[in-house]
Amino acid sequence: MNRRTVITVTLGLALSFLPLGHSRAATSETKCVWAHDVFVSPGLSTSPSSGSWTSRGPQGETGTITCDGPVNGKKPTGPGILEARGRYGTEGGDTCQSGGEGDAVWSVTFPTADGSEHFVDPFMFRYGAFSTGAPFAVEFGGDRVNGSGEVQSFEGDCAANAVTKYHAKGQVTIKS
Repeated sequence: MNRRTVITVTLGLALSFLPLGHSRAATSETKCVWAHDVFVSPGLSTSPSSGSWTSRGPQGETGTITCDGPVNGKKPTGPGILEARGRYGTEGGDTCQSGGEGDAVWSVTFPTADGSEHFVDPFMFRYGAFSTGAPFAVEFGGDRVNGSGEVQSFEGDCAANAVTKYHAKGQVTIKS
């Protein structure tokens, strides 16, 4: 082996251990609290159903979110507006007795010193069984959001009338 071959092989081996692509900066996480009303159609009952839900009611958006740190690298100057919408019963139909699952999207806008900061994140969720008068648990996660909360019904009883309106609140971690 000549000297040129040794240098080429050595350089090739050294380069093979370098990471491909650009390195990413460390991900920061911000803790937040959120709340919104949930308008469900057709609603949960004792019969399996699938449908849609939104946090936007007849009078407009109901969701708020408050964070203790930066979002998209910028510090919010006040509470943000949270719009959530999605589908439930995506694995065969949900009932009050079984709870269920679905997919959804968060659309969040925060005021900052530099103007509004916005992000959208799709996520999957699971929720527990419904009990009249008692909140049930929800857990969710997406690329940027991961959280949990409790949901309380306030329109419908799941027996005589499908539950079509809830109030949800909880905690979320947002990755920036």
